[in-house]
Amino acid sequence: MNTKPTYEELEARVKELEHKAQNCHYVHEKIRLESEERYYNVYNTAPLAFVTWDHEYTITDWNKQAEKIFGWSKEEVLHRNFFNFFTLHTPCAEGEESMKALFAGQLQRRSINEHFTKKGKSILCEWNNSILYDDAGQVRGGLSLALDITAQRQTQEELRKSSEKTKLFAYSIAHDLKNPALSIHGLVRRLQKKYRDSLDENAASYCDQIEKSAEQIATLVEMINQYISSKETDLCFEEVNPKEILQLIREEFSARLHIRQIDSQEPEDIPLIRADKLAFLRIFRNLIDNALKYGGETLRKIKIDYKNTYDYHIFSVYDDGIGLKKEESKGIFDLFKRRANSRGIEGTGLGLAIVKEIATRHHGDVWAEPGFKKGITFNVSISKFL
Repeated sequence: MNTKPTYEELEARVKELEHKAQNCHYVHEKIRLESEERYYNVYNTAPLAFVTWDHEYTITDWNKQAEKIFGWSKEEVLHRNFFNFFTLHTPCAEGEESMKALFAGQLQRRSINEHFTKKGKSILCEWNNSILYDDAGQVRGGLSLALDITAQRQTQEELRKSSEKTKLFAYSIAHDLKNPALSIHGLVRRLQKKYRDSLDENAASYCDQIEKSAEQIATLVEMINQYISSKETDLCFEEVNPKEILQLIREEFSARLHIRQIDSQEPEDIPLIRADKLAFLRIFRNLIDNALKYGGETLRKIKIDYKNTYDYHIFSVYDDGIGLKKEESKGIFDLFKRRANSRGIEGTGLGLAIVKEIATRHHGDVWAEPGFKKGITFNVSISKFL
């Protein structure tokens, strides 16, 4: 049987609810204060200028970092137009139009702009702008965060200029070295052809060494040019048939493979890929040449293979030569890095570095897998989303 609660019971229930309400208000207020405290900690310590402004672009707050970046104190800028302070007090109609577009949802929130400090110094800032709303959901202004990227951009520009100078220097040196090397090579060959019979054994040997050295200089210059090209030249991504590339490689190396009785194998089916055709050709040219140089006398097979993953085309070049120890494979793709067994073998230490650079610019990678006792496999991945 239900009975109505007494007055005392109702009063106790009301007090209980009031107590819970007070607790909820206390918790809510505590959370609010903690949130504000965290915000102001960031506001005062972040390396960003915090600038708040109302719907008329009047500045309502300005943190310490804003003072540091732009030079004006908070007292100097409060209640003044947001844009005037970045253009030496000249009205900035373009900026105001940008903010109107931001309010209308028609402008990207991030931008990079040139501004002026209080002392007239030009700086570059990256901005992130957000709209602020009141409790009723009405626009009450905005918050702009600014990061001074002037030094960063200056460093980038200096690095770019330095890179251009280095590239120009490398091209100049390569050009200046190649012509004398070719001249020496040609003169020595003429000398040998005309006076070979009258030269004693030592003189003939010296001529051979000079000719060989000239060839090595010319080869090094050519490889330097190839490396610069693989790093700096704009790539032209197009549909490439790997079978056609491998046919060119087969023809290029056929004589060397035949003389050394080396069996070469290729996969039967390879799909068309998107790549830079010349760069893709250089990958196989350098990897096959690498196998022939360092495979040793026991080299009898070079096998090219293909597999694919969701993201990459992966090509591999395997040879059954003397191979490479796992610990020796570290850094093998670095510039001028040569194998421990390269003594007496002609080479520049640039072939694998060129392969790595090409793979990187195709958003892929290159890695070596030494065999258990002999042989080595070089793998090159190329992105499917070029």
